[in-house]
Amino acid sequence: MHNFNFYNPTRIISGKDSQKEIGSILKNDKIKSVLLLYGMNSIKKSGLLDEIKSILEKFEIKFFEHAGVKSNPILTHANEGVSLAKKC
Repeated sequence: MHNFNFYNPTRIISGKDSQKEIGSILKNDKIKSVLLLYGMNSIKKSGLLDEIKSILEKFEIKFFEHAGVKSNPILTHANEGVSLAKKC
């Protein structure tokens, strides 16, 4: 086994209209780009995806999208996500 150090801070924010905080939170944490992972169409139909993208653009945060994520993704799809994450 190789030596490694993994640091993965997580912040969970929940509640009505909490998505509106994403821009200021990312900006305060000095995040410059993000990878948006989502399934198929519900996030689009609800308008949430467009809202989040609009907020990210307003705060000048670059984003990449990786749609079609399934509960048990196939390796090729997961690897595509890894490639996108490396661009972030």
